[in-house]
Amino acid sequence: MVAFIDRPLGATEQALWRCDRVYPLHFVLAAQVLGYVEPSRLMVALAGCTWGLTTTCSRSVGRSATSAVVTTWVGLFVVDFFLSLVCSTALE
Repeated sequence: MVAFIDRPLGATEQALWRCDRVYPLHFVLAAQVLGYVEPSRLMVALAGCTWGLTTTCSRSVGRSATSAVVTTWVGLFVVDFFLSLVCSTALE
């Protein structure tokens, strides 16, 4: 038997509940980041989580993993390109 606790939702729980009403995923993913995180590592984590959420069966795990890797590499190249443009114009 499952016991239910009737309590008010916190601010974060309310925000996640509202997001789930608009875009239901049937579960919630939340993370707390402590300290400094390099942008490239954050991009890898977000791409992996995003593609991981699209996995529906055992066959799609490989496709999701491949898509996450490709998305990460393309994203890193794009960010690197724009950072090199900004840095090259700032040094002139």
